[in-house]
Amino acid sequence: EKAMAAGAGSAHFLNRLGELYLRSENFTSAVETFQMSLAEQPGQLPVYSKLGEVFLAQSKLDSAIFYVEQALLLAPDATMVRSSLGGLYLKAEQLEKAKAHLDTALIIDAKNPEAHRFYGFYYTELDSVALARRHFERIIESFPNDLEAHNNIAYLYAQERKYGMALEFYGRAKARANNAVEMHTLNLQIEAVRAIMDGKM
Repeated sequence: EKAMAAGAGSAHFLNRLGELYLRSENFTSAVETFQMSLAEQPGQLPVYSKLGEVFLAQSKLDSAIFYVEQALLLAPDATMVRSSLGGLYLKAEQLEKAKAHLDTALIIDAKNPEAHRFYGFYYTELDSVALARRHFERIIESFPNDLEAHNNIAYLYAQERKYGMALEFYGRAKARANNAVEMHTLNLQIEAVRAIMDGKM
């Protein structure tokens, strides 16, 4: 606030300040600051996306969708904006709109990891396990260290009662764990699968 009073009100400064507010979960100040940045310098694609992120963090899907739609107007061929919008519509249970944006994202960039990830969730909800798994596999083909994709494939194998394959992919995910929390969560999942295999669950 002292810096802003001293005249550091440029869009660049406001964006950095908004990011700090977002990280500290001061969402009201984050929104106000990013909106000030847009007033200072309209048409900033990343700021519209950030506003979408702030509102998503508050589970305000309609507002999140509005701002990411504004980003899409600025950059209709931006694959990551398309996949973000597809993910938001998926959360809002507007499946046809979600699918349309995810399809477009993958036409623009067939390796877009977030589009494949959201499609994996989409088909998981539809109990189309093989299709869901294929999208997570596509992520691994391009990003072999993606822990979440390995973990999701393991979960899908467990759903199919293919416990050996589930353990294999949980093991691969564990090898990519970045911290103790991830390691602990994966160990619990591995223990649960082993308990099922041993007839203890």
